Amino acid sequence: MLIFSKHFHEMLIIRGIQLEWVEQTINFPDLVELYDNDATVHYLKKIAANENRWLRVVKQ
Repeated sequence: MLIFSKHFHEMLIIRGIQLEWVEQTINFPDLVELYDNDATVHYLKKIAANENRWLRVVKQ
């Protein structure tokens, strides 16, 4: 189960990001980047419903 931070919820509102887009990005990413220096995983997905802009979701 994922736990989202306060920052996450604030960014959804400020940036107009839909929770569905986040779920799609995590479950069906176009690209995954692993960073050993801070032990994070970055999930990236191009969101067609948002002018084909890239969404990056960072998981620690």
